[in-house]
Amino acid sequence: MDSMFYIMNIHNNGDNYKHEKNIDGNSFKIKNDIIYIYTKNIFEKLSYSYAFAQSVKLSYFENVVDDTIDKTKNIPECIARTGQIQLKKNDISKKIGELFVNRFYVNMNSDMLDTPEIFWDHEDFTETYEHFRKYLDISKRVEILNHR
Repeated sequence: MDSMFYIMNIHNNGDNYKHEKNIDGNSFKIKNDIIYIYTKNIFEKLSYSYAFAQSVKLSYFENVVDDTIDKTKNIPECIARTGQIQLKKNDISKKIGELFVNRFYVNMNSDMLDTPEIFWDHEDFTETYEHFRKYLDISKRVEILNHR
């Protein structure tokens, strides 16, 4: 993601902001990449925080995969042009090893993208968490990452 988000925690203490839920029932709104949170409930804030943290972690994984693709894309291009690989056998082995290490790292850390255990005990906030995950396209991005 190239966007930068700002999170504003809004409390109803005489300001122009009121605690109000959106049409979809959530106590947040997003306008011009600023996230406004209109709740004092710690578990609702935690719902947003977990989804946002997962989006940031996923962004890191996406960058790792993008960097790996950028570093190795010349290999298939070279094979397509010349029918040969211009690298030594040792260098090819290193590139393959790097691909496996990156894939292993992403797979080992992918559990961080699962629903956090706290929502097993506080199921009433799972919907808020899932709604914000949906806004951040986390499921779709994970699917795309797995196919790359």
